[in-house]
Amino acid sequence: MQIDDLKVKGTLNIVLKDSEGKVKKHKTVRNMVTNHGLAHIIGRMMDAGTEAVPAGYAGSTLPNMMRFMAIGTDQTATTGDMNKLQAEATTGLHGGFDFRIDMGADRVDAGLPDNAYFSQLDSIYQGQYNAVTNRLSQDAGSTAEGIPYIDGGTKKMGDRLVFVAVFQEYNPGGQTTTVGIREAGIFNSAYNSLDADHLEQSMLCRTTFDVVNKAPQDSLQIIWSVALADAT
Repeated sequence: MQIDDLKVKGTLNIVLKDSEGKVKKHKTVRNMVTNHGLAHIIGRMMDAGTEAVPAGYAGSTLPNMMRFMAIGTDQTATTGDMNKLQAEATTGLHGGFDFRIDMGADRVDAGLPDNAYFSQLDSIYQGQYNAVTNRLSQDAGSTAEGIPYIDGGTKKMGDRLVFVAVFQEYNPGGQTTTVGIREAGIFNSAYNSLDADHLEQSMLCRTTFDVVNKAPQDSLQIIWSVALADAT
């Protein structure tokens, strides 16, 4: 099937739990992908600069994978070209580090139960939505449509990318501060600064929502689905 008009949109499912695992708040928020995010998608579809390039033309550089989730405390609206949150949460139990959850499968966890990056729940996968059950599931792939020499015969047909991040107890805010979370974003850089070393970061999407007050011992799980669909 040929798709003439492609639509990209994001949906967040936010779950706040107390120290005993009881749900305190649950909400769903929709958002659109930013201009930087759309450019990133195009960049990931192109060759990483190894293709033959005609004389006088520049090759392409594959942008880093979108794999980091951040949360913040400001609902101020931004333009589609913004590539950072308005007031990103940057401190937790250990203080003063760039506070973004790495959801990549090859991430290196610090190995401490109270560390922001210590979670086997953080993940990224290609998914599908079931309208009957109203649930997301990971696309396991189809052997019949697979390409054995690339991925063992498990070609995936899911129409959305799903990001899962868990902001655990004491993160952000440390052991005493309740943090009012009002924004979230997905990035391809672990750093929230825009100095000379980190100018190439991009934000796939950002959304704002009514405040979610995360107490020190609460955990905050965000499941962010970015779907591609025919808009005709």
